[in-house]
Amino acid sequence: MARILVTGGSGFLGRHLCPLLRAAGHELLVTGLRAQDGVQALDLCQAQASADLLQQWQPEVIAHLAAQAFVGHGSEEDFYRINVLATDHLLKAACRLPTPPYVLVCSSANVYGAAMQTCLDEDCEPHPINHYAISKRAMEYRLQAYAGQLAIAVVRPFNFTGPGQSPDFLVAKLVHHFAQRSPSVRLGNLQVARDFSDVRDVAAACARLIAGGHRGLYNIASGTATSLAEIWEMLVALCAHRPQIIVDPALVRTDEIPSLCGNAARLQAQTGWRRHYTLTQTLADMLAAERS
Repeated sequence: MARILVTGGSGFLGRHLCPLLRAAGHELLVTGLRAQDGVQALDLCQAQASADLLQQWQPEVIAHLAAQAFVGHGSEEDFYRINVLATDHLLKAACRLPTPPYVLVCSSANVYGAAMQTCLDEDCEPHPINHYAISKRAMEYRLQAYAGQLAIAVVRPFNFTGPGQSPDFLVAKLVHHFAQRSPSVRLGNLQVARDFSDVRDVAAACARLIAGGHRGLYNIASGTATSLAEIWEMLVALCAHRPQIIVDPALVRTDEIPSLCGNAARLQAQTGWRRHYTLTQTLADMLAAERS
């Protein structure tokens, strides 16, 4: 069993991955921007702080989940400072350890941008079009500098949701409104389609990659694009409630990608991973969690 450092462990994906790693018998040091129960504070933007922690703890595996992940975040500089430079600090420190660790890094399928293929695999050329996606692609480029010193797996999850997600993210926002039986919801473009996975399936994929020590680039995807209009109708059916839709031009992004759908054949072939949760089951579980 391994000593695993999980950055961003208090975040959405981290809260689901950490229990899987503990159940497998691993010893975890979980870090986040703020100290809380079971989570040690670590500001990855402070290079010396990362170096000191790694020298103290000597992890055998690093699961690097920490990121600025909200596309609508107000500070453009934060995407590059947190997603690129902080990652660079961490990997530079990892290379200085007597035994360099295996590293799993969470990127994003947003790097594909407005690619022309209908179902994107890892060989598709990225065309990132917003600051979040550009920062993640820049991070991937920077990882190449460490490929000769560290065993690295990079995951590109397509959109994922599930119980416990912040209502800053659209599906969780919709679930919250339906659970509260709100009379109306302010929304942008409902025709946008995304490949939605359950966060628990994404966490399971990461755990399998870590268990096998797999290297390389991996999509995590369901293989199906679902529009927000379709999710709306799923929630209407689950709740027997139909709020009024108020289209808010401020919520319509000018750089919105019309559709993203992923091919996870490489992940499936190398790890045996399969999705467990349907989108309907995910939404039902989110509603139950919201109501409780």
